Amino acid sequence: MESVMQASVAEKVRSTQLEHSSPAEWVRMNESVRTTPRRDGEPITRLLLDIQHDTESHASCIRQQQRLENKQAVQELAQWRINFDPNSQKIKLHHIRVIRDGITREYSKPENVRIIQREEDLESYILHGQVTLLVVLEDIRVGDVIDSCYTLINQPQLLPDHFSSFQSPPDLIRTGEYKLSVRFPQQTAIQWKSALPENNPLITEEEGGYIRWQWRTHDIDPTEAEVHTPSWKLPTDWVHISDMQKWSELAVAAHSAWPEVSDFKLPDQLASKIDDPGNQKKTADTLIRYVQDEFRYLSVKTNLGGQIPNPPEKVIERGYGDCKDLCSLLTHLLGSQSIKARPILVNTTLGKSLPELLPCATLFDHVIVEYKIDGMAYWVDPTLTEQGGGATGRYIPSYYFGLPIQARPTHLVEQPHNRSVKDSYQLHDTILLDTAKNTSILRVTTTVSGRYADDFRLQFAQEGPEGFIKSTEERQSNRYQTESSVTPVKYHDNRELNEWQMIEVYNIDFFKSMSFDRQFLQLSLPRSIIMAALPTPDETERQAPFEIPNNLDITHIVEVHSKANGRQRRQLKTFELAGLEASVEGIFRSGAWTKTIQLKTSTDHIPADQVFSLRQLLLDLWQHSSWVITAPRGLVRLHRPEDFGQLTADKAKAKKRPQTTVVPKKQSARRARFRAQKLSTHPEEIKKSEQDTPKQKGRGKSKKESHSGKRNGFLKSILFWKK
Repeated sequence: MESVMQASVAEKVRSTQLEHSSPAEWVRMNESVRTTPRRDGEPITRLLLDIQHDTESHASCIRQQQRLENKQAVQELAQWRINFDPNSQKIKLHHIRVIRDGITREYSKPENVRIIQREEDLESYILHGQVTLLVVLEDIRVGDVIDSCYTLINQPQLLPDHFSSFQSPPDLIRTGEYKLSVRFPQQTAIQWKSALPENNPLITEEEGGYIRWQWRTHDIDPTEAEVHTPSWKLPTDWVHISDMQKWSELAVAAHSAWPEVSDFKLPDQLASKIDDPGNQKKTADTLIRYVQDEFRYLSVKTNLGGQIPNPPEKVIERGYGDCKDLCSLLTHLLGSQSIKARPILVNTTLGKSLPELLPCATLFDHVIVEYKIDGMAYWVDPTLTEQGGGATGRYIPSYYFGLPIQARPTHLVEQPHNRSVKDSYQLHDTILLDTAKNTSILRVTTTVSGRYADDFRLQFAQEGPEGFIKSTEERQSNRYQTESSVTPVKYHDNRELNEWQMIEVYNIDFFKSMSFDRQFLQLSLPRSIIMAALPTPDETERQAPFEIPNNLDITHIVEVHSKANGRQRRQLKTFELAGLEASVEGIFRSGAWTKTIQLKTSTDHIPADQVFSLRQLLLDLWQHSSWVITAPRGLVRLHRPEDFGQLTADKAKAKKRPQTTVVPKKQSARRARFRAQKLSTHPEEIKKSEQDTPKQKGRGKSKKESHSGKRNGFLKSILFWKK
């Protein structure tokens, strides 16, 4: 059945969307093969990359000449292929040639071309409908040159009369010559921006009233993008061309194309959940949660070229949709309850750089919803699930800028800053240490809010209670080599406030990982989670900024309880860099020593000239947060309190329970005498108490016993933290 369907798709594409022909008259062809010397270690040398655009026909002719320098290149390029979308594109194949010692062989004959449909993004729930045009080249050898040329004609559903292109020279393969040109009618209003070394294009006039812009550069060496470069950072060299003059043209055109139902009504099962229509916060939260949690994400781009959403009634009937479908549905739902809402086009990677670029439709790859409550604007992504925080406290990624879809002229708008959303992560490890060959006790308390609470809630929904607990226990086993759970994992989800708390209690046999001598044991504690939050730059000099997670607020507390703990002076070490703050604090009380590491960020990148300072800061933070415990042997762990494994919410409930009457125990004579001395204000009473209380026999100690006791007490009062 699958082979029959493949054959049907291939036949349809071959008959309607594929054509074998010579290049159009507007294409400038150069039949010569450029000679570019080989560089050692490079598998491929691109001799030529020539991209020519024609705005009038929405066609792009791409010609490429590549020389195969080793067997790896032969293996990779002997199957020539190109992906295209038959729902919105048409391809004209001009030639696929293999050149060896001046002899040319042609492979673009129709009988050599295969059409294959492969949904490569199905695991990401995207059915793009693309097909692969495949030509298997025979008798390919090292040193051969593959010369291919084809024209791709775009047929978009949205703004079919507009043209735009964003191009950047190839950076992974050495290129001998790179050419880019655009041809347009003389009366066309078109603009460009460029960061190429040869910034200004060569302008020529052609017959028929056409103008051609051309950029050209030579000998481009391969350069890999520096690791941890922000996604919004534009390439070093780029050219952007567009015939759209204002952002409002796109906003109005998209509004006209998107479905609009004037008399849209809530489904009956949803209308019954709106018990207080006048409460906009509560109503909005109900509607958002309905779309986020009741509809599954699936992008089917085979209809309308994936550019125009389906009507909301159809989305409700199917129970799934892509970002456009779900945004259109949510906008209609909110509007039906008199809550102002509109879709917002965004870019998931280049968002911060949008104001630097020209208006065009191809810059946007996602859409969200903006709504207003009490005059305040909020953004929400309907494709996210299991979110908390209500209508005014939901987390949304940083898109920086967006374009509203509306009938009135508009422009790029900045993402609203929601101060009510707090993303925090606190991990609190409490250890009841035992060095007498018994198991120690570990309590892990995780308290998170915002996006981190969303992550835990989503994980719980996907894995179920048993799978979630298993994953949690495995995570702690990897950190501490835990042996068994003392109590079941407990968790509390406050979805309204978007807070999640979880407590785990484990037995740990530290003797398996301790190093020791006759009197002392040494234990290295696991690496702090703080160090996993930020990548550490290497020592090489950078040109690009270094990306770091923005709005981090992470706290890691490690608390060790032991009879050996003695009181010491508080220690505090702080670290600061532009947009980054960290600290390590040690509080050493008798019986309990605590170290707290905190990290906060208020920027998404570190400038290139400060990356070395970031490296030094992280190395220093690593040194101060790495802990080694040295403790005397033979100490039994302290008693575990009754509420040791209780959640904060459970403790609050316990406090409200009625108090029971406790019958006081009979006091010993010695305790009674001590209490009388402490409470009495008259010396005569103290003296009388001493006379009336009989002295106990056998309380004295020999010098040997007394000396031994002092020595043991001295050992038990020693506990060291090493950095």
